[in-house]
Amino acid sequence: MIDIFNIETAHHYGDTLPKLLKCRYAEFVLRHHYQVPDYNGMEYDQYDTPAAVYLAWKDPAGTIRAGIRLVPTTKPYMIKDLWPYSVVDINLPESPEVWEATRLFIDRSCDEKVRHQAHGEILCGILEFGLYYGIADYIAAAPPRLWDFTFRRCGWPANVIGPPTEINYVEQIQACVMHISEATLEEVRSTMQINSSVLSANIMMRDATALVDPALLTANPTPFMNKHQQRMHLVGSWSESTVASLR
Repeated sequence: MIDIFNIETAHHYGDTLPKLLKCRYAEFVLRHHYQVPDYNGMEYDQYDTPAAVYLAWKDPAGTIRAGIRLVPTTKPYMIKDLWPYSVVDINLPESPEVWEATRLFIDRSCDEKVRHQAHGEILCGILEFGLYYGIADYIAAAPPRLWDFTFRRCGWPANVIGPPTEINYVEQIQACVMHISEATLEEVRSTMQINSSVLSANIMMRDATALVDPALLTANPTPFMNKHQQRMHLVGSWSESTVASLR
C-alpha cells in the first residue's frame, strides 16, 4: 500500500513520516554517503517543507520499502538552488504543472518479488498523483545509470535535459524531465504487472498541499473531474465546489 501525505496531513498516518526519514537516512547517508543533515537517525534537508508531498510504499507488515518526495517548482527546489548548471536544454521551470521528484529509494534488503512490487507501485503512484492534480512533468536529477534501470526499462521515458554533471560528494548526476500521461501510466502498469490504481483510497488532499475533509469525497464522479479522477475509486463524496478547485 502507499501512504501519500504532506506535513499538514502526516498525522493521519501515525509515525510514517519519521520512519520515512529514517529510511532516507539508511539509504542516502549510510549507503550513499550524502553530505546532508540528519538528526536521531533521520535524514532531512531544506526541501522538507509544507509544500512537499511524500509517498511511502509499505509491505503487508507495514514496513516502508520505498519512498519519494515531490515538490512544486513554484517553491524552492533542489536542482534550481544547487545545480542549475546541470540543466542546459530547457529553462528551469517555475510552474504548478512541473514538480521536482527527489529522494526516491527502494529497499534493497527485501526479497526480489517485494522489491519489484514496490518499484512498480511507487512509479504508478507518482504518475497517478500527477494525473489527478494536473501535473504535466516531473524534473529530477540522478546518476545516469539510474534513469535506465529505474524509469526507462519500466516504460517511463526520461528525457535528458543536460549533460552528466559533477556535484563533488557523490557520483555524477544527470537531469531529466519525465512527462506524465495516461499512456505512460498504462505502459508502466503493463511492464510492471500492476492491474489497478495504487492510490485508490489514499487521495486525501483537495490540492497538493491541503487536506480534504473525508466527508466531501464521493464515489460518483462529477463533470468537473478529469478522466483519471473519474477512474479513482474514492470513498465518500466530493462536493462540486471542491472538485472545481482542483482544475
